[in-house]
Amino acid sequence: MKKKALLTIFSILLFSPYTYSQRGDHNIKHSCMIEPIYIDNNTNRITSNDFPSQNIGTLADNHVAITLIISVKECSITDGKIKLAIDKSSIDINNGYLKNTIDASLASKNVAFQLITGDDERAINLNDENDFFEEVIEGEAEFYFNINYVKKDSNPPQSGRIQSSIIFNLMIDDEIVEL
Repeated sequence: MKKKALLTIFSILLFSPYTYSQRGDHNIKHSCMIEPIYIDNNTNRITSNDFPSQNIGTLADNHVAITLIISVKECSITDGKIKLAIDKSSIDINNGYLKNTIDASLASKNVAFQLITGDDERAINLNDENDFFEEVIEGEAEFYFNINYVKKDSNPPQSGRIQSSIIFNLMIDDEIVEL
């Protein structure tokens, strides 16, 4: 009888990790591959002639600085919605433009980059709108943006460098997607 009890306890201990891991109560993380594609369309320095007016918020009209495509592939879900959330650290809280990451002494004081939606070419105030949604179809989705120069005040453009980076999270069902 004692041997049978020990054998039963041993069997329970031996097979319990297997049965617990098969119950389905562990979290499966969402995953995708991403491929950022950017096209630098700017070959000239910005001048006053590039802006149709010197008003605050005026975009350069002769060229778009950058086309940005974030291609999401091989998602763990095949259909549904995916959210691209731009991190607040990328945003200039004073105006909703992309933050200039160049040192203050080398940076343009009154020109920045503004994110523009690819669909309706609408300039975005990132303080008000920084979450973007796309449909995942057969495990793939694509976010399309333009980034253009924008005037931060009503003075002529001041020379200097402009550089921005966009930090973002991809999310499915309010869970961050592992890349």
